[in-house]
Amino acid sequence: MGYRTNIVITVNVVFFELSLILFIVGTIFQCYLSQNYTLIQAYVNAPPVLTLLFGAALSVTATLPLISVYRVTDSLMDTFVRILLFLLLVEVFVGTVSFGMKPHVLSIISDTLKNAQGNYAHDESAFSTWNAVQEDLNCCGLHSHKEWIKYFRKRSLPDSCCIFRSLQCGATAVALNNFHHTSCIRAISEWAHTYEITFAVIFSFMIVLQLVSLAVSHNHIMILARKSRSLFYVPD
Repeated sequence: MGYRTNIVITVNVVFFELSLILFIVGTIFQCYLSQNYTLIQAYVNAPPVLTLLFGAALSVTATLPLISVYRVTDSLMDTFVRILLFLLLVEVFVGTVSFGMKPHVLSIISDTLKNAQGNYAHDESAFSTWNAVQEDLNCCGLHSHKEWIKYFRKRSLPDSCCIFRSLQCGATAVALNNFHHTSCIRAISEWAHTYEITFAVIFSFMIVLQLVSLAVSHNHIMILARKSRSLFYVPD
């Protein structure tokens, strides 16, 4: 087995492993959102679902050149190159559209959370979603913690607003200054910006790796084609 073949195998094994990691991360993230962010799940689903789908598609695709090398055939390698080119175009398109829709999605999330505040004590979805948002992002209230006070009589804030959480800590959270002062709309915007950068870096790296895989795989196809022609060449 030549060093060019070893390069093809190494690049695509790394490509497969990273794609599989994307799939696993997307699956875990999606499961967590479905359990805790029921009210806004439809609006925050896109990143984990896209990560899951692209991870699955890329990991399956990455197996084609490995099988091709093992079977010493260029047909699977040629299929791999075509599929990978298509996936590259889809990734660029989806990434561009997703970044462009960010302000609209944040606006919908804000309106949904605002409407759910009044149902916090009566609706399980509102209760679990608001608690998950405030606990995960260390925030309190959509724009201010004062929004919660009008919804509570015996306690001033939800327990999920507390910095040091304990049962019924929300009753004394304001008096003891034991609550997060960051508004949730600001925390969500900062989280979205951080995730946007992380998402861009990861997929930029994956795109570079895909281009490298395309280059070495195409070179392997050319080598196999030359060998095939030489086998059938009959000198005059």
